Amino acid sequence: MIRKLFPIFLFITICIQTSAQEFLGSTVSNYAGVMALHHQPAAIVDSRIAFDLNLIGVNVGFGNNYVGFDTRELRRNTQFRGGIEFLDTSGSFLDKYVTQLKNERTKTFFFNTTIYGPSFMVSLKNKHSFAVTTTLRNYFNINDFSAPFADQIWEASIDGSKALNDVVLEGDGFNLQMASWSEIGLTYGTVLWGEKEHELKGAVRVKRVQGLGAMYFYADDLNFSIPNDSTVNFDNATFSYGHSANLDRAINGEGYSSFGDFLEGSIPTFGFDIGFEYEYRPKYKDYYYFMNNDSNNIRHDLNKYKYKLGISLTDVGKIKFDKGVLSHNFSVSSQEFELGVFSGVSNVEEYDSVITSELQRTSPPDILEYSLPTELSLQFDYNIKNNFYVNISAGYAFKPKRLGARELSRLAVVPRYEQHNFEAAVPISYDGNGRFNLGAHLKLWFLTVGSNNILGAWFLRGYQTGFNVYAGVKLSLHKNMLKDKDNDFVSNKFDDCKREPGTWERQGCPEPVEEEPADRDGDSVIDDEDLCPDDSGMVVFNGCPDTDGDSIPDIRDSCAQEFGLLIFNGCPDTDMDSVPDVNDSCPDIPGLIELKGCPETEDTSSSNDTDSSNNTSNVSEQDSGASAEKEVDNTANEKVVADTKQPEKDCFEEMSDEEAYAAAVSEYGDKNVEGLSFKVQIGAFGSPPPKSYFNFLEGVGAVEKLNENGLTKFRVGDYGTIAKAEKLRRSVKDQGIRDAFVTPLFNGKKISLRDAIKKMCND
Repeated sequence: MIRKLFPIFLFITICIQTSAQEFLGSTVSNYAGVMALHHQPAAIVDSRIAFDLNLIGVNVGFGNNYVGFDTRELRRNTQFRGGIEFLDTSGSFLDKYVTQLKNERTKTFFFNTTIYGPSFMVSLKNKHSFAVTTTLRNYFNINDFSAPFADQIWEASIDGSKALNDVVLEGDGFNLQMASWSEIGLTYGTVLWGEKEHELKGAVRVKRVQGLGAMYFYADDLNFSIPNDSTVNFDNATFSYGHSANLDRAINGEGYSSFGDFLEGSIPTFGFDIGFEYEYRPKYKDYYYFMNNDSNNIRHDLNKYKYKLGISLTDVGKIKFDKGVLSHNFSVSSQEFELGVFSGVSNVEEYDSVITSELQRTSPPDILEYSLPTELSLQFDYNIKNNFYVNISAGYAFKPKRLGARELSRLAVVPRYEQHNFEAAVPISYDGNGRFNLGAHLKLWFLTVGSNNILGAWFLRGYQTGFNVYAGVKLSLHKNMLKDKDNDFVSNKFDDCKREPGTWERQGCPEPVEEEPADRDGDSVIDDEDLCPDDSGMVVFNGCPDTDGDSIPDIRDSCAQEFGLLIFNGCPDTDMDSVPDVNDSCPDIPGLIELKGCPETEDTSSSNDTDSSNNTSNVSEQDSGASAEKEVDNTANEKVVADTKQPEKDCFEEMSDEEAYAAAVSEYGDKNVEGLSFKVQIGAFGSPPPKSYFNFLEGVGAVEKLNENGLTKFRVGDYGTIAKAEKLRRSVKDQGIRDAFVTPLFNGKKISLRDAIKKMCND
């Protein structure tokens, strides 16, 4: 009976090898999205993906470390007949294509299936990530099967003439187990530390684990022999078998009326994954760009690291069930067991009844615990150049203490080329069974397919002990630079004029195009503001000319063709006798006001004496009258002079600012006052240009830059007299900066023009 059952059992479990990492070529990619967290939770932080939705993913792996297929021989014996492949089956299949792997290792067999259900990942403000995952997992394992026992059963199954007499199994820990469960995971990750070329990320996933069913056979100590086909002799055997309570209905034939019935006896538990990644980014400055008046925007759509290091601990936790009715522990010291007692047995319950009646039992625990396939993984990823990378990872699979899913430790190297819609990789791995594997991975848009060992099965020499294949479909929204349709450095989000280049200050809209205001005399003063619209003049005089250059516009100059003084409305006083030339009878000789600017002479004196002598009878009266009249005349003359000089004493206070400035240039142009200086302001900006903006100016000296009242201002020159500053202002104006003006300072601090005029006036 045993000889007949073994080949069936062998081909159910043969050739299936699983490694501790599924989707090996895919999960190391920077575009793996939500799938990456199954291997490294921190991989979803600062990802190249803004939103990732996994629709479905399937991984199937099966294998062993006892027998292998000769895949090269299989290919040589495959024939084509009418376009259909047929395998040459002449002779024994096992002899031709299957061989034993002779070694002293305990034997293991695996069959594992994982279904990745609908899951999604979201990046939050680039430093935080959040994910929800759903997974269904099924593990079937046979572990720690002794090599001598496996060899004897293999030989007996191949050669029917060989008996199983005196077959002996000695050892502990041998187990056969199967478990299925579901996981709903919640993941949160964030950037823990980031500074220039360094970034450290971390993430944790908490999983609600719900068992769907489990069965097991476990031997703590198992020593028995099979002297013949119908007898098993036990010697100091301690073993147990059982199942989860939710399978009771299937065993007794009741069935399930609802999904709740199916979960009866399943105890929800929690597991977790945790991971950390460090990225070294030596060229981090290359990933900044200017947008929205900010030069510190980061290219989140590009990988920035030269290399990154990672560590993760996954699948920490257990599945729990109430034990089913057919769960028992046995302790047999020495007993002969006749297999004939099973004759006529037709179902599982009857088998259990026979075994429990023949062998001595002990009381089992009420709870069935099944460990998750815990793994500790180290990762190193290196950017070779552009989109070419190589990943090196080492995974250590923990062996469960008793019952639990078990995988293989492995070392893997995965060279790859990746873009957001295309990936190709060739995973190379060495597993815990001592086998090299060569796989392939390909991603096109939303479809991912691959295998951890398909290329090895086809190209490598030797025997293939397992096979793995995976496929998945997911949709991703990748991160991008801020969109700027019109290339004006204002992103579309803030751009009110997306089709026209503009400025940040105007929300991406261009400066309004206005018709140039009329300026018919061409003096850069528009007609609406020009007091002399038909005569080309100066800006400082609101467009009026100053023909004689005396800083008094012609419109206010009574002597527009002659350089004059402000106190005489622009007329000159050549002899400086306070009588303007236009009213001075002696313009070149200083005189008296009462004599119309002429000096006093003898003729004028004798004329006065004669008048006195001719009126002797009224001398006293005339003298008195003359004296009074003279006194009146002198008082009047003094008043005229005083009235004429009054504006100077008032420091031009009655004039407008423009008139006062022109008068000051004329009156005090070359006057130095201690502590008083003058500069020329050439610009003020909210968003300043560089100093080089004014390189076109000639003869202005160094450009001074300062911040004042929220504006960045630029000044040139530093003079002790207002005349020199005015000369520089005119030079700057002639070179194109028409709104330049003189700024006075006292002891280095800016003062008003009026205050400067007073200091010059009163000094």
